[in-house]
Amino acid sequence: MLADLAILLGTLLLDLALGEPPARLHPVVWMGKTIGWLQRRCPRGEEEGCGYLLALGLPLAALLGGGLLIYLASRVHPIAGVLLSIYLLKSTLAIRSLARAARRVAEPLEGGNLEAARGSLPALVGRDPHGLDPGQCASAAIESVAENYVDTVVSPFLFYLLLLPLGWGVPAALAYKMVNTLDSMVGYPHLPMGRASAHLDEAANYLPARLGALLLLASHPRRAREGWRTMKRDARLPASRNSGWPMAAMAGLLGVSLEKPGHYLLNRGAPAPGPGDIHRALRVYAGATGLLAAAAMPITYLVR
Repeated sequence: MLADLAILLGTLLLDLALGEPPARLHPVVWMGKTIGWLQRRCPRGEEEGCGYLLALGLPLAALLGGGLLIYLASRVHPIAGVLLSIYLLKSTLAIRSLARAARRVAEPLEGGNLEAARGSLPALVGRDPHGLDPGQCASAAIESVAENYVDTVVSPFLFYLLLLPLGWGVPAALAYKMVNTLDSMVGYPHLPMGRASAHLDEAANYLPARLGALLLLASHPRRAREGWRTMKRDARLPASRNSGWPMAAMAGLLGVSLEKPGHYLLNRGAPAPGPGDIHRALRVYAGATGLLAAAAMPITYLVR
């Protein structure tokens, strides 16, 4: 349907033109506040049960709530439904903001300002930036671009397309984003409350992580063979069952090693990355995002 195509195109244009909405108007921020509010009200000793309720109930609430909002807006006027769908679907993506966050690490590194680069890393990664050398800072930024390409681009698009034939594409993307937000806030598999969220996020990203890695390879055909070899060899080195696939593919495509000190080293023997490699990673990321969008448009038009 033309309305579905308009939603997809409008979402992409809104993200690329404006980036993220203000926090007070951002649905994902509201998700985070809801998770935090419920987490604080979990009775002591009932953490595991609360974790399962959060992991099962909140994504379902996002799915049904998003569907209801779009339905009500469409009853007011079809264009209102389209505009709301664009806004909600855009909230699940972070194409522009991911690139900007990575550049904020690359630019001070290019100027030799290591402290400023370290200070910009928390917007991208959860690791402690103190003590990281320039190569490790660049590595962290590149790893984040590769991993978050899946979380903030591939997975929302894939869930959108999977349920689009049923008319639930945008609510499905919202439900995925709730799963991903739960994982980032409470998804620690060694803790009772976080176990369910961590496993659910792992399952939700299983296919997108591997598809995302293939899209990264397809976007850089001259180095696709090297990327494929590195991915096959090193994808299982990180503890996560999913993040290693796009990160190892990116390491091979760029011909650099990517290291999280004390945890893993991808593409061992290759040189450490520099700030220029962050920009190269962003070009690969842009190409892979373009490929995904180009594939999603005809699919969006045909499935309905």
